[in-house]
Amino acid sequence: IIAQPLVWVGVPVLTAAMLAIAAIWGAVAGVAYIYFRRAKLSPRAAGAMTFLAFSSLAITAHSGIAETYGATLLMIALACLFLPAISKLAANFTWTSSALAGFIGTGLAVANAPAAAIILIYYKCLPLGALREKGIIRAWPIVALPLLLIATAVVAPALVAEGADGATWHLDYLDRYASLSNFTDPATHLDFLASAFVFAFVAPLEHLQCRFVASDFLELSADPLRLAAYLLNAALLVIGVSRAFGGASQGESIGIVSAVLAILTFYLFFNPDEALLYSPQWVLALWFLASPSLARASLWVGLAAALSLWVNLPALHDERTFDPEVCCRNPPTSMLPIETPASLLQQQNERMGER
Repeated sequence: IIAQPLVWVGVPVLTAAMLAIAAIWGAVAGVAYIYFRRAKLSPRAAGAMTFLAFSSLAITAHSGIAETYGATLLMIALACLFLPAISKLAANFTWTSSALAGFIGTGLAVANAPAAAIILIYYKCLPLGALREKGIIRAWPIVALPLLLIATAVVAPALVAEGADGATWHLDYLDRYASLSNFTDPATHLDFLASAFVFAFVAPLEHLQCRFVASDFLELSADPLRLAAYLLNAALLVIGVSRAFGGASQGESIGIVSAVLAILTFYLFFNPDEALLYSPQWVLALWFLASPSLARASLWVGLAAALSLWVNLPALHDERTFDPEVCCRNPPTSMLPIETPASLLQQQNERMGER
């Protein structure tokens, strides 16, 4: 949609697509910067925080992929920025507040259904005392209307695209990927947590893989620069998050944490092998949560960003990143034969023949 007007005026298709992707990611950076400024960070500190968020492997890698991840992250950033303000309207403008929250939730659900968990920020920021005075009858739209609009946005695209058959699309998708056993398997937990909270920030290798596993942390810890980049990221995040609760923004902080936990729980159930693929959804939210406490740490934030970019950016261009035999040595278990690189299929067939 964004690229098409450029094509109409004669811009080559590939160039138009690149400009469209750049526009989306530029908008994400712009909204993130505004969020950090709203969190009372100075222009310098807000710029450093934006730089830090975008230097993470999760966002750096995804910004070069011609997919919908940028749109998902843009909706998350907009939701985190506007939902706390919209919730303040709930006591006096019930229907307006509900409709605005539902509209944002609709955008989240269309971009990526699990990202709709961000709507929890709205519910955690609601002025409950003022709402009790209105009575439950008048307050019901605040809960029901956003959920109704979100549910419609999740299901409607499949129904429009495939008609009646679209109703089964979501169930088929879950049957293909999801498993309750993911909650009880220690190896799955280790790989998932490593991807979610380590590799989402710093690449453990000099090249990217379609999937990193917990043992790849040994590679990261053996490289002083990568280890320093990760430890500095982790220290800033832990300090910022631990100081986030309390004061006027406590509801917003609890909402972000609740949303992040909901998203992580869903992906642990749904497809934990590809946690790194979905990681931008919680990485940006976590930096939003931590940012107010890091207002005076712009020097350290900038240093962490520079180190992260130094180790993450070259991996995107390493030749091994594009070699299926190297980058898919631990392919996701959810990968279907049609999605498996031909070289891996050949190796698998050779192993079967040897047996």
